[in-house]
Amino acid sequence: QELQAAGVRVPETISIVGFDDIFGADFTSPPLTTVRSPVHECGVRATGRLLEELAGAYKVATAALPVETELILRGSS
Repeated sequence: QELQAAGVRVPETISIVGFDDIFGADFTSPPLTTVRSPVHECGVRATGRLLEELAGAYKVATAALPVETELILRGSS
């Protein structure tokens, strides 16, 4: 809304991409392109790693937690 008020055309002049596909992202004008991530899965995996670290069985600092994300293309890009 701020960009539109300033006369900046989205996506012609600038593209906008959000993260986590929040509720309402598709209600904006133009609809927001976003990255959807498995928030519940991230929480479950992170909690598991934390519990392993607390038990001394895992070194969190050296471990990656990759998850699959999905790009949701909408009108803002």
